[in-house]
Amino acid sequence: MRIAVPSEDDFDFEAKTLDASKVRLSDLFIGNFRKLLYVYDFGDN
Repeated sequence: MRIAVPSEDDFDFEAKTLDASKVRLSDLFIGNFRKLLYVYDFGDN
């Protein structure tokens, strides 16, 4: 799963992309989901 600000210039990621303005991280940390990778600047990683 990918959470991002929607953009027409997005690459074709092989993961479902959710609109960052509509997703609450607290809603994601349920069940067995316990890790999150946060990338702020995709150009520099």
